[in-house]
Order: sequence, then structure tokens, then C-alpha cells
Amino acid sequence: MPFRVGGVVFVIVVTIATLAQFDFVLSVIGLVVLILAGSEVFFPSQYTLCDEEGVVFNNFIRRRRQPWRTFQGWTATSEGYVLNGSGRAAILRRRRTIVLRCPECSAKVEPFLIRNISNSVKTK
Repeated sequence: MPFRVGGVVFVIVVTIATLAQFDFVLSVIGLVVLILAGSEVFFPSQYTLCDEEGVVFNNFIRRRRQPWRTFQGWTATSEGYVLNGSGRAAILRRRRTIVLRCPECSAKVEPFLIRNISNSVKTK
């Protein structure tokens, strides 16, 4: 994760430095857009599993709800769970996929997944 954050910070710094040479206002707008786009990397995220709503994603910038029907299966790993996104296009499947890093909470998380997502693979 630190490498990923470092890469995002590098891209933002280079982009803003380049834009600042041309227009200061444009560089400030670019900075805001890039920070919002990288909010999942910069700000801590919290996932809440709800029987009715699905998976609710919260971080400092936004709140998003993904209904259970947007997942086609899940996989148990040593670090937690991977909820596989569904969709016709590969980009949609990738965008809807969620990694829950919660090895200490498997007794609480797994019943939600069994109840709400039909296909499962255990690889622990």
C-alpha cells in the first residue's frame, strides 16, 4: 500500500507542477480533481455489511452503496474476503470488486456473505 500511495503522490506532484507552469488556477483545479479521484488511496475506508442495503463504503469524501446483486461470488483468503463484482464488461467487474481485509472478523463477515452472495470459494 505505501508504494501505491507513493505512486499516486508522484503523479499528482508531476501533474500539478506541469500545470502550474501554465496557469495557477488550472493547477489548483487539477489538484482537487486528482485528490478526489485518489480518495480511496489517501483516506481510510470503512465497509459496512447490511442485509438490506448490501455493502456500504464510507471514507472522508464520499459514501457509496453496492447492492448484493452487484456481486457474482466471493472468495475467502488468508487476509479476509474478496467480493467479486459482476457485469458484462471486465472494467465493470473490476470496479465492483471489493477486498475486505478482516481476518479477525471472519466469524461475523462470513454469515453475511453466505446469506447474500450465492457463489463462494474458500482458500484460507
